Amino acid sequence: MNKKTFYKVLTLIASFILVTSLGGVHTAYATNVSTIDMDMLYNTLIVGDMSYATALYYQGTIDAYMATDADGIEIYVPDDPKGGTGTGVGIYRQDNLIAENYQYGVYTIYYGEFVNFNRHGNGSIFKSYKDSSYTFTRSFYGIWADDYPNGQGNESSTREMFGEYKSVSERSGMYIKYAFTGIDNNMTSYFGTSGGREGISTNSYAYVNGYAEGTVSWTVQDAGKPLESGSYQMLGGYLVNDRTDEYFASYSANDFDPQTMVIAAWAEQNNYYIPESKVEPRSYDYSDFMALK
Repeated sequence: MNKKTFYKVLTLIASFILVTSLGGVHTAYATNVSTIDMDMLYNTLIVGDMSYATALYYQGTIDAYMATDADGIEIYVPDDPKGGTGTGVGIYRQDNLIAENYQYGVYTIYYGEFVNFNRHGNGSIFKSYKDSSYTFTRSFYGIWADDYPNGQGNESSTREMFGEYKSVSERSGMYIKYAFTGIDNNMTSYFGTSGGREGISTNSYAYVNGYAEGTVSWTVQDAGKPLESGSYQMLGGYLVNDRTDEYFASYSANDFDPQTMVIAAWAEQNNYYIPESKVEPRSYDYSDFMALK
């Protein structure tokens, strides 16, 4: 397969992941719960078919198979099985996540180019999970060097709690080792189940070398209410001119500047905004997702 065709397949995989995460139809594969056919995994991914890979996650096969693997890495390069250079597939176990009792997301599948069994060149990674109430899918396509992202990349993730909310994130930019420089766009839809919130919220972050920096914009469109929107500035992961500590001390916006009033109002309802004060910087670490050692 030439390079042009190979890149088209990787793009197709990324597109197929998005389609299936949005409810697309795909072929169902029956798998043995204790074995993985690496040749089938390779041959399905090479034509952009994610069905077998997805079945490995949904049927628990990948957990059972990789649990007994000594080093937690299984790599298959059909054209160079001993040297590990060429196009192939890999499965990676995250032992640190297992130690932290993560229930899902501890295994990552990679399809793309290898050099000496290291991810090197163009490649795509994927992981998924599904149970009776929750599902998530996460993928990345980009340039790799020596088993680390090393250039332009695009990342997508979808999380859904059935009947409650669905969250979609899209990131695009430069991935160098552990540092991301680019844009992180997020949209969450709330379904109003059992009298809960109904509407859509969005936010967009700019990152520089792994830390939020620049303008952060947000919108909230709750059912039956007018659209709310705003923006604020961050530098090195921290709010610029942050005064939220004063807000929480007095529990009143009073005569605070408009930026602080926005953050204070959101922090009151959304605890995850509180760390954007002086407590800790907002950063993005993708090492666990990409199975970086």
